[in-house]
Amino acid sequence: PGGYFDNCQITSYDYRDDLHGVVKDYRGRPIEGATVTLTCPYGTNSTDEVTTLANGSYTLPTWAPFGYTFSVDASYTTNYTSDGPKTLAVSITDATFPKITLTPIILPPPESTLILVR
Repeated sequence: PGGYFDNCQITSYDYRDDLHGVVKDYRGRPIEGATVTLTCPYGTNSTDEVTTLANGSYTLPTWAPFGYTFSVDASYTTNYTSDGPKTLAVSITDATFPKITLTPIILPPPESTLILVR
């Protein structure tokens, strides 16, 4: 009682350092250069930010303890809106956030197919 642990270390068995996911547009294409923000709602409400790669993927370099729930959201210029935030309860088997979809505020016309009539 009233004691402490000397030389106590938290190991990777208690945390994940590979939280990841993907950001795509409403047509399912990856978005490169989107800013992904991770929020930890515990304690200090701290955040981490990363930028998506060419394939829309991101990895957050943070230590996430098992059992904690984190949220992520993405932004890409002011012309897009996100369907986030997405949440993840970190576990030993799961470190993948659900896909974040970004949609243009003003949708472009649908892709058309040229039909030749004779």
